[in-house]
Formats: sequence, structure tokens, C-alpha cells
Amino acid sequence: MRWRLGRNVSVDTLPRCDFVKTIALGVNEGGIVVGAAINSAGDYTAVKWTSVTACPTPIVVNGVTMRIARGINDRGAIVGVGFSPTKGFMTGSISLPSKLDPTRRRACAGHRHVRCG
Repeated sequence: MRWRLGRNVSVDTLPRCDFVKTIALGVNEGGIVVGAAINSAGDYTAVKWTSVTACPTPIVVNGVTMRIARGINDRGAIVGVGFSPTKGFMTGSISLPSKLDPTRRRACAGHRHVRCG
């Protein structure tokens, strides 16, 4: 289910494909769904579905695979949590669409805790 214009809207069952379990945590008006998937080893990976029939694809920010995607806005920016093996800890991440307009890039560059990409 998702909330839209003051009411719940049904969301179709999403495919798991190669994952053991999946959970949807956010959806935008374009129908792109984000969430998390668990593989057979028990590892979490943040994923997105671009349609109700597409297999979930991992979300990568600056070479680091995110663990959980919590939400996506209508412009395609995804917010979630990732694990950095080089730093050895969990970190908040934002995955931005690859084609950013110059005003968004300038706004993003002023924030040290936001990864622009």
C-alpha cells in the first residue's frame, strides 16, 4: 500500500528474482519503488524496482552498495543507509539521478554530509 492524495493505493506484488526476501519502503509518483533485499547469505542490499515486473537492482553510491533504501522523491533522489568497507561503519547516503541540473549540483556541493553523484 502507498499513500496518495489522502488515501491508500494498492501496490502490486514485486518480484524477488535472485533474492530470498524483499521489502518495499518507498515509492514515488513515477512508480519507482525502493527498499531492501536479503540474499541467501543473509546480507542486506538496497534495491529499486523500475516497474512491477522488473527484478530489483542494487543501488550503488560512490562505489558503495547501499544496504537499505528508505525513500525516493519524484525527481529520483534516493535516501538510505550504506556500509563503507574502507571506513568500517554504516553511513547515511543519498543517491541522486545521474543527470543533475546545475542548480541542484551547486546546492548539493555545499553539504559535506551529502554525496553528490
